[in-house]
Amino acid sequence: MRSFGVASTSASTARVVRRRHPVATARRVSSRVSTRASSDEETSAPSAATSGRGGGTPGSWNLGVAHSAANSTDQRSFVDRLFKAYPTLVAAAKDGDAARIAALMDDVYVAAPDASTKKIRDAQVRAAALEAIRSGKDKTLEVLLARGADLGIAESGGESDGGVGGELARGAAAAGHAVVLDVLLDTCGVSVFSKDAKTGRTALLCAAANGHEACVARVLARLMDVEARETRDAASACLNAVDGDGNTAAMLAAENDHAGCLNQLRGAGCDMEIARESDGATAMGIHRARVLSRIRCIEG
Repeated sequence: MRSFGVASTSASTARVVRRRHPVATARRVSSRVSTRASSDEETSAPSAATSGRGGGTPGSWNLGVAHSAANSTDQRSFVDRLFKAYPTLVAAAKDGDAARIAALMDDVYVAAPDASTKKIRDAQVRAAALEAIRSGKDKTLEVLLARGADLGIAESGGESDGGVGGELARGAAAAGHAVVLDVLLDTCGVSVFSKDAKTGRTALLCAAANGHEACVARVLARLMDVEARETRDAASACLNAVDGDGNTAAMLAAENDHAGCLNQLRGAGCDMEIARESDGATAMGIHRARVLSRIRCIEG
């Protein structure tokens, strides 16, 4: 029969000793270790994020380690170097630091150890190239393209709006990044005829609306080249194309007082008498009204 200790009021109070079953004890210890490990993982998670694996950069650490045929040590070392270099790569692309871009590409962004980690590398290089395009840095864009940057243009090139390439070209034309526009049209093979599916605008319409004479000149040069090599109809259609609001490039140039662009368009053969469907206005009529308005302001 099991006996139980009885508490005493004397100074030599007997201690009550409860025997713990060895299996239960082992379970408690295991539970404490498991809880501590879980706590350690939660504590270390933020530091892993801030170290660069993920953290908003293109590519994912999990993408690199999943189903990889590469040696795990080589793989981790490669990806860690990518995420460490990525902010510098993007900053250099944005700042137009071609030398820095070249050094990073030759030292860090080399051939990946396997297909999974290559996805991370390619995603980061593409992001840097897109930053160069947005910032109008043609030199860094050219370095990245020469070292294999893939803008994803081929993936959507068959679309009527030119897909990714058409969007990039129209953005460059609207921003006045003439040399970047050259690279996109010539090196990347973006079509000068691509038209935005929503606004109906081409690169020519975007450049004319924003008064970027150099971009207008570049598009016109390619249209004239098309006319010489292929058919006059294709070039003429693009030259006089209208956007979703019925505006031609000449109308947009006239309406926004971009005389330099308007003169180029007129010289290239743009029809100045096409009537806008909404109000019957023509590019020439808009231009004359603007000139008369300025004269009245000077006289009055």
